[in-house]
Amino acid sequence: MNFSIRTLSKVLVLLTCAMPAVAQASISTTQPTDSLAADSVKELDEVVVMARRELIKSDGAKLTYDVEHDPSAGTNTVMEMLRKVPMVSVDGEDNIKVKGQSNFKIYVNGKPDPMLSGDPKAVLKAMPASSIKRIEVITDPGAKYEAEGTGGILNIITTTKQSLEGYSGNLRGGFNSSSYSGSAYLRTKVKNVTVAGRLNGYNGAVLRSHNRNDSERENLTDDTNHFYRVKGCTMNKFTYWQGGLDLSWEPDTLNLFTISANYQKQTSKSHTAQGISMSSVDEVLQWSYVRDYYTDYRRSGVSANASYQHTFPNSRKHTLTLTYQFDYGLTPVDDDERTGDYFNFPGDREPFRRHSTRHYNGTHTLQVDYVLPLFGEKHTFETGAKAVIRPNRETEWMSSSTDGSTFADDSFIRLTQNNDVYAAYVSYNARFGKFSSRAGLRYEYTRLGVDYHRLVNTGDYRDFEQHLSDWVPNASLTYNITDGSNLRASYSMRIWRPGVSQLNPFVNDFTYGELSYGNPGLNSEKYHKVEMKYSNYGGKLGGEFSVGYSQSNNSIESYNFMLDGLLHDTYANVGHYRSVNFGMYGEYEIITDMSFSAWVGAYYEHYEAKSLDNTKAHGWQTNVNLNFHYSMPWKLRLDAWGGFWTPWIDLQSKGGETGYYYGLNLSRTFLPGDKLRVGIAANNFLQGWKTGSYTTVGPGFRDVATYGYHPWSIGVSVSYSFGSLRSDVKRTRSSVSNDDVSSGSSGNKGGGK
Repeated sequence: MNFSIRTLSKVLVLLTCAMPAVAQASISTTQPTDSLAADSVKELDEVVVMARRELIKSDGAKLTYDVEHDPSAGTNTVMEMLRKVPMVSVDGEDNIKVKGQSNFKIYVNGKPDPMLSGDPKAVLKAMPASSIKRIEVITDPGAKYEAEGTGGILNIITTTKQSLEGYSGNLRGGFNSSSYSGSAYLRTKVKNVTVAGRLNGYNGAVLRSHNRNDSERENLTDDTNHFYRVKGCTMNKFTYWQGGLDLSWEPDTLNLFTISANYQKQTSKSHTAQGISMSSVDEVLQWSYVRDYYTDYRRSGVSANASYQHTFPNSRKHTLTLTYQFDYGLTPVDDDERTGDYFNFPGDREPFRRHSTRHYNGTHTLQVDYVLPLFGEKHTFETGAKAVIRPNRETEWMSSSTDGSTFADDSFIRLTQNNDVYAAYVSYNARFGKFSSRAGLRYEYTRLGVDYHRLVNTGDYRDFEQHLSDWVPNASLTYNITDGSNLRASYSMRIWRPGVSQLNPFVNDFTYGELSYGNPGLNSEKYHKVEMKYSNYGGKLGGEFSVGYSQSNNSIESYNFMLDGLLHDTYANVGHYRSVNFGMYGEYEIITDMSFSAWVGAYYEHYEAKSLDNTKAHGWQTNVNLNFHYSMPWKLRLDAWGGFWTPWIDLQSKGGETGYYYGLNLSRTFLPGDKLRVGIAANNFLQGWKTGSYTTVGPGFRDVATYGYHPWSIGVSVSYSFGSLRSDVKRTRSSVSNDDVSSGSSGNKGGGK
């Protein structure tokens, strides 16, 4: 190739400008050694440009992990990819936390996925990473996003904006020691219309996994009925499948229409065999019986979304977006109990009992968003409004039988939960040299209530309705030290609304000696959070460090107490919560094809409930995630990961020991363009059986629960990509995100499970 030095210099400058920190370039040239005049002509043997794409970007408020360009994504699931994302920790039991907190929201393409509100761990293990573009961790959502989610938002993006015509797709299949899964994804673009279809399924019943679950509860107020012991073994199986269709139409460069539809279904079945006994304080057996407990959980749902985005001619950032979304879901749950082998059993109950729940969720969401750039796009004004109409219905009843065939209702309750949210927001972003700032205010009006339609053999519950009015401010200031590093300070307020399971006062006495029920008088939690963060990405060594503080004076806590020999389990706005957290992530490119990364999170938490006998709990928790990647010769790639976590705490409970996990994945690509990828993975392969425990202490009792399970898995996966399309279904800039109801779990503001 004949180049003048001046021409070559221009080329090199262009290449350097085109590949900043996100795609660094290393340029190697071979040329004669004699001196050259500026305008002389020499022949170069070879010009080699090697670019390394950075997988992680961060602006302080949002961190993005580029799953699409991670070679290991071809054979992994989304759950496995989450182990690589900074600020996200996944322990050996697949419990997910964002910055050490369990109270966060999971979105798919900027909106909630109804299935992820049921059993997110199982769904994410079924979702193929090859269908994911990127994962966003939004720790400072701002006024534009819902005020719900104290730990922030985990946003899984499956689509991006591109423009070339053609088609492409991906097929994936996997099999391991406990499950098998498969997926298919196809997209095509003709002129200005893009269509994408997807189908994936998961079956977790290859080998029926079994877990041990034992507990010992001391009634500190009764020496006769003192030790309540349960020894049990549980068998589980799970299936899931999902299908969807996305379509976008761009009639011109200023208008975009999108339509999406989705259907999902999951089932979970379990069988628990237990031996239950009561002994005195001096270990004299008082009574005992055996119990078989069957749970049949099913969930199905459909969702549809239509959006229109208009881009104004003066700027691509000047947009108006209108969105409507409809979600409908049905969740039937049946718990069946069979008891026998009674010894001095004091209870009066039939040997066959059933607890049934039917939850119907229908949601209408209307949203408008407007974005106006100002002063040469250095400033941005955003505003919008949203209405979420959500009349959720639930039916719950207890029934019994003497022969297991004909059941008679013992108690019955039918209710409607009104959880309607009307919101409006304004936000202003400004850049002044190396400084950028954001201030926003969101107003949310909530109509929260329960209407009882039918009550049989229950308490005298009355309809109630609450009207909540919340002003949710946020502000941040960022100093851009360089193009790849910044220092950020932020303040935000977040809220957490109670769910129908926490509000429902229906008394569940399915387990002898235990009562569980909701509290219809709950209010929304309010959290205040401040944080300082330093980020530096783009070089061979990159990462971030953050320190934050958060507090709530009315957190919803799950609490237990003994009364008249019965254990009660309910909820109340009684918590005073304080937390100081430190987070540090670092990644190091050892050589061009080898890298190492680590995430360390440390959290000090303090719980207090003065109205519950001044109950207090406090302590440190730590999560550590480690990842190693090596692209070896012969198209081989090695991924290794591991980590550990220290005992968790909440108001009344504490985990018993430190846990750890580890895994390896070896993959190789085949065929031109690396379209075929085969991987072999092994997790916790040196652990045949793992045990754990947690302790709960409350007024009049102390409970120690132990559990055991098989943590290991070994499997093979295959992924095949075809076609040449590099475009995907476009998305409007604003999207619906209304997953703003508490999951119904206990407090667990930090590391609790």
